Amino acid sequence: MLTRDYTRDQYGPINANFTTGSGFAAALPIASQLPASVSNRMLQSAIVQATHEQLRALLTKSALDNVGALSAYEAHLQDVAPLGSARYKAINDVFALSAVMRLARW
Repeated sequence: MLTRDYTRDQYGPINANFTTGSGFAAALPIASQLPASVSNRMLQSAIVQATHEQLRALLTKSALDNVGALSAYEAHLQDVAPLGSARYKAINDVFALSAVMRLARW
C-alpha cells in the first residue's frame, strides 16, 4: 500500500498559510497583480487539481497491484489446474479491463 506523510510534502508543510494570497503571489509573480480573491481561487483550483492527480495515481497503483497479484495467481492456478486456464485468463482480463475503464472515467 502506498503511504505518505501528510504533514509535509516535497515543497514544505501542507498547511502553509496561503489565505492572504502572499504565498501564491511569491510563487507566481503574475499573481501579485491579481486581486487576492482571484489568486486564492486560482490556488484552490490548483490544489484541487493536484489532489485529483494524486488520487488518480493512487487508484492506478492499486489497479496495477491488483492485476499483478491476480496475474501471479492466474499463473499459479494454471500449474495447479491447467484445464481452467482459459477461464482464469478471461476473469483476469475482465478485471483488468474494468479497472482501465474506471480509471478512464475518473
